[in-house]
Amino acid sequence: MSNLIERAAAFATDAHRSQKWASEPYIVHPKRVAEAVAAYGGDDTAVAAAWLHDVVEDCGVSLEELCVFFNDDVADAVDSVTRRYGETYAELVKRSALHSRGRVIKLMDVRDKMSVDHHFRPSLRKRYGRALLILGG
Repeated sequence: MSNLIERAAAFATDAHRSQKWASEPYIVHPKRVAEAVAAYGGDDTAVAAAWLHDVVEDCGVSLEELCVFFNDDVADAVDSVTRRYGETYAELVKRSALHSRGRVIKLMDVRDKMSVDHHFRPSLRKRYGRALLILGG
């Protein structure tokens, strides 16, 4: 594992330390997404951004902080999968699909959410199904 990925994993683990996903620590989700991005052939920047993909929305970390702690490429990839104020989920997915790293990160994010939570409301199942179509997955 590269130094960049190790630092991203540690940063994300600390940022998500108090969060839960059902009965498990939330960090298991970014870890699975990062592993899937790596298995898909993502470079170190994409894998690091996958670890960090929820820290801006969920932990109050700014993109500027990510530039300082990591680099502009990591922050740009995280930005591509981070929902902006007033942006719909569909708009986010379409924007992510236009970014080479963001498309893969968002694709793996959606796949992980669909594989883990078998109790989706029909509206979420439909939302994620549409996302997969947009992302090519």
